[in-house]
Amino acid sequence: MHKFLIACCWKHKHLIPQDGLRNGLRGAEKYIAGEIGNAELDRLNYHAEADAFAIDYAKSPEEISELQSLIDGIEEIRKLPFNQARALLLRAAYFAEGSMIYPRFNSLPWVNSLFESEFLCPNLLRENLSPDF
Repeated sequence: MHKFLIACCWKHKHLIPQDGLRNGLRGAEKYIAGEIGNAELDRLNYHAEADAFAIDYAKSPEEISELQSLIDGIEEIRKLPFNQARALLLRAAYFAEGSMIYPRFNSLPWVNSLFESEFLCPNLLRENLSPDF
């Protein structure tokens, strides 16, 4: 399931341009492969969560300007109204952040939010679950 969630994130990578989130997703892949442990995944998650918070809590003119620059850099959303684009980026960021630490949490609201997300890609399910069905 963890591999499936990470694959869904990469499918929507255009909505996850931040380095902290992308490094976290790469770290989650290493975690799945057994190349890094909990401590390193937690460290990467700290930076991924900071990227999500930067969208969620941007209030100052400088923070809003940085967020607008991020939106302007994504062709698929640059013509959306600012609040709509921000909300979409925020949902993508939290989906990516939750996906990267999926095996590390068991809080029901988090699990539900991941598996009810608009970012799930059912066609990737067969590629990332075993045994094959």
